[in-house]
Parts: sequence; C-alpha cells; structure tokens
Amino acid sequence: MTRAGRRAGRLTLTGWESASFMQYDRLLQHRAALDAIRDRNPEQAHAQVAAPLRDSLDDVKQALRSRGGASTV
Repeated sequence: MTRAGRRAGRLTLTGWESASFMQYDRLLQHRAALDAIRDRNPEQAHAQVAAPLRDSLDDVKQALRSRGGASTV
C-alpha cells in the first residue's frame, strides 16, 4: 500500500514506490553538493551537504513516530 503526502512542499511517499523516487531525490542532492564543491563555493557546499543529512534525520524521526516509538533524535 502506498500513501502520499506533502512535507515541506515536497511529495513524500511510503512503500516500494518511494524507493526509486527517494534514491533519485538523494542523488540530485548529492550532485548539488558536488557542483558547489567544484565551484569552490564553501557556503553553498555546506548547505547542500546539510540538506540530505537533514532529510535523512527527518525520515528516521518519521519512521519512529509511525511505529509508535519516541523520537529522541
């Protein structure tokens, strides 16, 4: 079963269909970080590296909440 919702203006999916979307989304985030590093733009590189980390942390928190676990992260 797939559920779709909106979080921070971004489409979020759960289930098998989300795997390819999330991988592609994460790939684009990492590409943006690489581009900023290549452009020698440290502020932009920092922001682009922080984005996938923030998203991953949000994913973990959401998974813990959906399973009834407390989020202390």
